[in-house]
Amino acid sequence: MARGTIVEMNYWQNGSIRPDGGSDELQDVAFHWKDVRGMSSFEQLDVGQVVEYDVGRDQRQGTIKAVNIRPSMPYALGDGT
Repeated sequence: MARGTIVEMNYWQNGSIRPDGGSDELQDVAFHWKDVRGMSSFEQLDVGQVVEYDVGRDQRQGTIKAVNIRPSMPYALGDGT
């Protein structure tokens, strides 16, 4: 499982994720709304949101893509008491 930040979204319901530690757009991973999990719609995602995802392969283009994308949950909930 990988983790990154959404850096782009468009009207065609595609976008890109910059992996944690990534420094530029050459390292960004594309995604499609059909690969989003745990949310009722693509519109619930937003640029700047941290997500977790698996790395898959786009069979048509032969490139990597993000699949099983889900919002990243906080590591700790509550006040810790």
